[in-house]
Amino acid sequence: MVSHEDGTDRCTRARRAGRNGSRDLHKVFIPAWTHGFGVLCGTVPPMPDVRSDRWVLFATILGSSLVFIDGSIVALALPSIQREFHATAATIQWIVEAYTLVLSALMLFGGALGDRLGRRRIFTIGVVVFAIGSLACAFSFTVGTLIGARVLQGIGGMLLAPASLALIGSHFSGVRRDRAFASWAAYGVLTSSLGPALGGLIIDHFGWRVVFVINVPLAAAVIWVAMRYITESKDDAIDGPLDIAGALLATFGLGAITYALITSTTYGWETWHTGGAALAGLFALVLFVFIEKRVRAPIMPLTLFMSRSFSGVNAMT
Repeated sequence: MVSHEDGTDRCTRARRAGRNGSRDLHKVFIPAWTHGFGVLCGTVPPMPDVRSDRWVLFATILGSSLVFIDGSIVALALPSIQREFHATAATIQWIVEAYTLVLSALMLFGGALGDRLGRRRIFTIGVVVFAIGSLACAFSFTVGTLIGARVLQGIGGMLLAPASLALIGSHFSGVRRDRAFASWAAYGVLTSSLGPALGGLIIDHFGWRVVFVINVPLAAAVIWVAMRYITESKDDAIDGPLDIAGALLATFGLGAITYALITSTTYGWETWHTGGAALAGLFALVLFVFIEKRVRAPIMPLTLFMSRSFSGVNAMT
């Protein structure tokens, strides 16, 4: 049973708590008001938007997945393409290898363009070019035009793939950035595993051309999300000219090594054009590292490899 005195004490404590609470309201509303004013003035970053975070991840994961699983899916379609065009095995191989060569050789250059011209801009341009290349592949009626369309796909891929990682890096920060990179890598592994299986079903039931056509609506979804939910960003700290020497050396070095890996399966490493390409590529990459240490605005800042999240994501992909 509660006494009258106990009830009075409780009422007194409640009134005091109310007065203290009203005095402490400034501790809640004033920081919130000043934070909002700082966001409008551009001096304070906005609070995390969970909905925007999900859309950014959706666009970057789907866009990069189109690039990374395309090679494995197209490899499943090679027998059907060879039968339709009556092409030799050596010729048909370049349907896959031309894409891989362009994508590997120009990846660093695509990333540098995003940092300078705008990451969302380069990302969306890459998706558009990739979709156009996919349509060109679907309506190709000779092996030569199909290989050329694959080169166009590779150009789109080298623009959007590095930009997808850069968009994650610019949109997220701190622990959220590490989690976003982990999600990007995990879903990339998942799509790389499921993509060939789904691609094989599509090829068996609808033909190899549909594999390229299906990229178009997926690319359209990525573009819509990117333009609606992803804000533009670029590296304003870059004040030097574009690292042309670094871009050329990286493109030649990566391209030569990729070419050597491609031709080694057919001609072996003893031939001059395979072994020579590998040695020339390695020499170009060593010279590339030497130059990157000395230019004012390197195309690949070597300090990035000191970041555990950056190195981890690149190792997984």
